[in-house]
Amino acid sequence: MTAGVPPTVKRLAFGLLALALLPVAVAAGLFVHGWQRDVPDPRFHEFDDRPLPFVVGEATPLVPGPGLPADLPLGAANNNLDVAFHAGRFFLGFRTAPHHWATDAAKLHVLSSVDRERWEHEASFDLAERDLREPRFLVLDGRLFFYFFEAADRATGFAPIGMRASERRADGSWSPDEPFHEPEHVVWRAKVHGGSAWMSVYRGSGLYEEPGRARRTRLLRSDDGRHWESVSGAESPIAQGGTSECAFEFDAEGNLVALVRVEARGALVCTAPADRLERWDCDETPYRHDSPLLFQDEGRFFALARRNLGGPIESGPGFWPDQLRFLYAQLRYWFARKRTTLYELLPEERRMVPLVDLPSAGDTAFAGIVPLGEGRFWVANYTSPIEELDPPWVVGQSRPTRIVGFELRRAPEGALAGP
Repeated sequence: MTAGVPPTVKRLAFGLLALALLPVAVAAGLFVHGWQRDVPDPRFHEFDDRPLPFVVGEATPLVPGPGLPADLPLGAANNNLDVAFHAGRFFLGFRTAPHHWATDAAKLHVLSSVDRERWEHEASFDLAERDLREPRFLVLDGRLFFYFFEAADRATGFAPIGMRASERRADGSWSPDEPFHEPEHVVWRAKVHGGSAWMSVYRGSGLYEEPGRARRTRLLRSDDGRHWESVSGAESPIAQGGTSECAFEFDAEGNLVALVRVEARGALVCTAPADRLERWDCDETPYRHDSPLLFQDEGRFFALARRNLGGPIESGPGFWPDQLRFLYAQLRYWFARKRTTLYELLPEERRMVPLVDLPSAGDTAFAGIVPLGEGRFWVANYTSPIEELDPPWVVGQSRPTRIVGFELRRAPEGALAGP
């Protein structure tokens, strides 16, 4: 019915509707937050007494933290991040800004350390009149790349402009950041497999104006970390629409496993054979797994992602207009409490099993991970202060957030998991 309406008119209409409903949305959201409880769906979201495969170490402060350079400029919100190990040093890249929302005051800092205790400043990225997000490292053939995306300074909307890349030189300096690939795309995860670099991206423009429609997520491949090609051409390898953030891994045979966020619907758990990476088979879950990260240990797949304590996504009655149902689903999600949770992904069943909540509250979940060997992993993540109130997600986004680090250590005999 709205196929012929220009995108600008649709955005304006949606913006006016959202503005008109804002007071009602805030009141209803606070009410929803007051009564909703975490009632797991046993098919997808059941904590049980299975042995926990990892022991979770104590979280230590990184940003702000005692090991940072004294003159490093920080905002109240320190969130989007990634970590890497290269040339004998640990690297931490993160976004800092006055708040979580899009702002041209946002900066990306890159730090390095030999011991994860004392950090040295390597580079900062700051573009005039641009918001910067989604920092990502890639170590390829002894080279270290840093990717991110720039967006318009628009706190009331999501307006990606394009992705940018920088490379660490032999002398420790960083090259000027340059745009790469197609405009309006967002980088999500990058890793090396089989001697090639792989990157998941999605087209971010219009994501919230066309909920559930456009097929947006793609998998890119590169031999040099600079020039990227889609394994599925101009189309997404995922048949379902509305996809965005995509975490992925490969098994020993080169088969792909992925966890994909779907706006206003939940998530997809996907697999693809090594010889058919251009098309994925996916099963839906009504639980959103925002900001997903996948990693492997002893042939098993694990995920770190945001867990919604309000339960599965509910989008309202089917007779409501699409935008109203989308707004309702977002409202319930925004005003629910959140956790960063460790999951196991079962590829044969294409199913997620929550194992344990990690120390987190409020605005949280955007993890990076570095394998340390022998079943040990260093994880960095961001969260609202856990010693304070446990606010709804949308409230936490307007308050200070910090980055913490901790270790996951393979448990030889396991421990009991629980929420």
